[in-house]
Amino acid sequence: MLMKALRRCAIGFPIGILVSLAISLLSYDGKLVSDVLVARVGSETGALVLDLVLSGIFGAICMAGTVFYEIEHWSLAKATFLHYVLIILSFPPLALFLGWVSKPSEILIMTASQTICFFLIWLFMYLRYRAEVRELNELNARQEQKQKDGTE
Repeated sequence: MLMKALRRCAIGFPIGILVSLAISLLSYDGKLVSDVLVARVGSETGALVLDLVLSGIFGAICMAGTVFYEIEHWSLAKATFLHYVLIILSFPPLALFLGWVSKPSEILIMTASQTICFFLIWLFMYLRYRAEVRELNELNARQEQKQKDGTE
C-alpha cells in the first residue's frame, strides 16, 4: 500500500504544480506567484520555487489519499471521508502561507469550492463504477445461463 501511495505522490506532484500554475496565471494578472508570497520570501524566483514545491506537495497529498479507496475492509463512506479530510485539512495552511487566500471568507469559499468539486468527482466515479459492476454482473449472469443451458 505504501508503494502505491508513493507512486501516486509521484503522479500528483506534477499535477499539483500544473494546477497551481494555471490558477496563478488566471488569478494574478499573468504573474506566476502572489505578491504576498513574493513579499514574504523576498524574491520572485524564491517565491516561485516555494510555490511550485508546496503546490506539488499538495497535489501529492491529494493523489496519495486515493489509496484509501483500495483498503478492502473500509467502506466507501469511510475512505471518502478520510480522503476528503486529508485534502481539506491540508489546504487552508498552504493557501494562507502561499498567499492564495488572505481572509477567512476566502478560505470558506475555497473550501466550499473544493467540497463541491470533490463531491462531483466522487459522484462521477461512483456512477461509473456502479455501471461497470452492473455490466460485470450481467456478463456473469449470461455466463451462468450458458453453463446451465449446456449441462441440461
